[in-house]
Amino acid sequence: MKFFLVVLLGTFLLDCGNKSTSTETPTTSFLDTTTIQTKTYYTVLESTQTRNFKNYEILIDSNSISADDIRQSVKMFVVAECTSMPCNGIGIWDNQKAYSLYKAKSYNPAWRKENWPFICEHYVADYNVTVNELNLFPFVDSEYRRWGGTKARPKEHSFELQ
Repeated sequence: MKFFLVVLLGTFLLDCGNKSTSTETPTTSFLDTTTIQTKTYYTVLESTQTRNFKNYEILIDSNSISADDIRQSVKMFVVAECTSMPCNGIGIWDNQKAYSLYKAKSYNPAWRKENWPFICEHYVADYNVTVNELNLFPFVDSEYRRWGGTKARPKEHSFELQ
């Protein structure tokens, strides 16, 4: 009997040690009342913390950039990450290269012309938790067009998360 308990405990400890430490978090959502279940994944690119709250930059699936998909991903993120410590702001990206370029940004005109439109097109939203406002494509503005961007911001680009 003791041998069985030792083996069982060893198996449990080995299984616990093999858990993934990735920041990619699978969450499940039901988009409607049917039995179709979808998974949305996000990866935390960066988090900064003060005494009272956290700010996040997250990466979502680049195939999920409709307004409803973004809203759903942010809702799931807020439930998963903003309960133990309040969140203040969440930046949502759909391309890790764009985020890396943004972090290494330069004000050199040649660099801006080459990279700024790409960065702006992949910063798909930001969410201000304090005022409960989700803004789609916040960098698609006059500065974006100044450096060669041609896409238009969605007509409905700012709304409550609900």
